[in-house]
Amino acid sequence: MRLIARIQTLILRAWLAFKTAVHKGTAEPYLALLSFLESFLIAIPVDPFLVAMVLADKARWIRIAALATVSSTAGAAAGYIIGFFAFDLVGKWLLSALGASGLLTKIITLFADHAIILTFAAALTPIPNGPVVVAAGFVGTNFLMFMIAWTVARTLRFFGVAYIVYAFGTDTLSHSGRILNVSSVAVALFIVGWFVYSASGV
Repeated sequence: MRLIARIQTLILRAWLAFKTAVHKGTAEPYLALLSFLESFLIAIPVDPFLVAMVLADKARWIRIAALATVSSTAGAAAGYIIGFFAFDLVGKWLLSALGASGLLTKIITLFADHAIILTFAAALTPIPNGPVVVAAGFVGTNFLMFMIAWTVARTLRFFGVAYIVYAFGTDTLSHSGRILNVSSVAVALFIVGWFVYSASGV
């Protein structure tokens, strides 16, 4: 419980520090760092931070969305590279140790066959991105296609959110966000269910 409370306190302090930076007009480095790390390491959505910055200065909505998109794409590239080299370090050993059942091999093969569409789905929705990004590198997905899928999806997401806030305000965004969250959960459940079904060979 103490650990959870400490984490909550740290998150609150970080958010307050970010809000202060937004009011001072110095929040861009925070947004860039978060967008970079969120792509492969942490599961904190970028959207609320992006929204706060657009609300503070609507005239800069294109710049803010572009910053988040570029930083996120750089993070995805970093995550891909980590996954790619992780295969050389532990991947072969892992396959050798757990490959007897065949289940892991089936899951890896399924992911490899559909990595681009899964990357696009992860980048477009609030589904945690890290596992998908690192796994794409792990299975050796075509890097160029991976980057195109990620960039297109993140451009649609961040520019879409920023434009809605710029043009219509937070009321419309709140309604859209609820629809997006429900859709994301549905997509995530469908993907997990499909993977389990396909890997089981039923």
